[in-house]
Amino acid sequence: MKTRWLKTTALAVGFAAVCLTSVAQHRFTAEQKEQDFEYLCKTLKENYPYFGVLQRQTGRDWLANHDRYLQMIRETTDDKSFVTAVQAIMHEIGCGHAYVIAPHMFDRMSGLYHQAAVTPGKENKIYRRWAAVYDRARPYYDYFKELYGIEPAGEEQSAANGDSGYDPSGNVSLAMLGDGKIGVLTINSFGNPSADSAWLVTCLDSVQGCEHLIIDLRKNSGGNDQYWTENIMPRLISRTYKWNGPSVVRRGSVSGTWYEKRFRSFKKVVSLPNLPAEVTSEDFAVIMDKRVVRPQGRSGFRGKVWLFVGPRVFSSSESFTAFTKATGWATIAGTRTGGDGIGSDPIPMMLPGSGLLVNFPAWGGLNPDGSFNFEARTTPDVAITAASNAEALADLVHYIDPTVEVPVAAGPHVVGVGPFENGAQDVDPAVTEIRFRFSEPMHGFSFGYGPLGPEAFPEIVRAGSGYSEDGLELTLAVKLKPETEYQIQVLEGLKLRNKKGVSVEGYQLSFKTRK
Repeated sequence: MKTRWLKTTALAVGFAAVCLTSVAQHRFTAEQKEQDFEYLCKTLKENYPYFGVLQRQTGRDWLANHDRYLQMIRETTDDKSFVTAVQAIMHEIGCGHAYVIAPHMFDRMSGLYHQAAVTPGKENKIYRRWAAVYDRARPYYDYFKELYGIEPAGEEQSAANGDSGYDPSGNVSLAMLGDGKIGVLTINSFGNPSADSAWLVTCLDSVQGCEHLIIDLRKNSGGNDQYWTENIMPRLISRTYKWNGPSVVRRGSVSGTWYEKRFRSFKKVVSLPNLPAEVTSEDFAVIMDKRVVRPQGRSGFRGKVWLFVGPRVFSSSESFTAFTKATGWATIAGTRTGGDGIGSDPIPMMLPGSGLLVNFPAWGGLNPDGSFNFEARTTPDVAITAASNAEALADLVHYIDPTVEVPVAAGPHVVGVGPFENGAQDVDPAVTEIRFRFSEPMHGFSFGYGPLGPEAFPEIVRAGSGYSEDGLELTLAVKLKPETEYQIQVLEGLKLRNKKGVSVEGYQLSFKTRK
């Protein structure tokens, strides 16, 4: 696998959600807007690898919607509505690594790439070039910040690990079960490897005598590969682990600018059994994806490691999972991941007229069988499913050692759905409502896209949706299409709460409709 200093997660937050004030301005002409849109379409058509995945998963042909997207651009009335339109168009790609850099993200992202550019290693050359893209875009984003009423932040505030007052124990926690037989190390994000390093050392030192270590990544949507390549694995392994497999890259001019010196022979992938049909030698080149993790000193850990995963595992946490699957250094448990962890950071592309930055992945990361990691994701070695996170952990611990008791103090959670089961593959498209049943009375709405993005989110009719009188069941009125894969994410930490104000646990509903 390619060494990634930073592998970003889905950060495409709506501009309007962060603006303090906004003003209508018209710096960009209608001609500039259309030219930017055509540049965006041409670049993605030539360089983005996953249009076939979108069609297989949702039936949507993004490129065939050119005229509809162009009309959206033409109907914009000012600069703000233009930005919103570009963002909406990018959302329809359905990839968490393809998005517009919002003004409130700019300083942090710029700081991350500038820091990566001076970090020792082979990759700092490409990060210097990417940091230069942010430097060119800065004057435009000064305007966007003014347009959206966002206060500028100094570079020293936006560096990857420069958050003052940060407490790593809020991100990393350790529980010891069965008188120390089993350690459960929960890591909610890989976003701050340097700041978490010392606390991780303390946690990993504490589990050296455990028979089993569960690394719980179920809430982890990625961050920085350095987190696991330097902070976790080297402290648990006693020998070197390597993965050297092919990935593919579209033969576009932008991809070639960054990666052409690494293009290899296409024969390296032709024999892989699950290679997507659209991956041909005419359109794709091959890049060997190399990753080596070496032990750090002499590890005293002699137990068994379990990686606990689920659909929120994405980007760098998926990179960790995919490497684990390929090398077998640990056992993966849980449910299928969110994917898109093999390859490189998304490429930052600046639209020439507006200066908007658009990120998109250029590498089509391949699993060892040739399937796109973005599409097939990673399937656990041991399937663990339960209605709540706490119950799933108890099930895994019982699978590992039935003698170890786990106190299940589950918070409010989804206990079931109807009128079909989660994971159903033959749902009648005539179904007009989906019911979520909770462990206790709830109130509020908090739903979002799953790993497949907005195209896999059903149309919800708000007027026909609501709670039962006892608050134990929430009905969503929906409009479904035939032969379509759907996902609904119940979002943790937002408005869906119990009477005491405790947020519901995260839950993902996945299903597919029949003809």
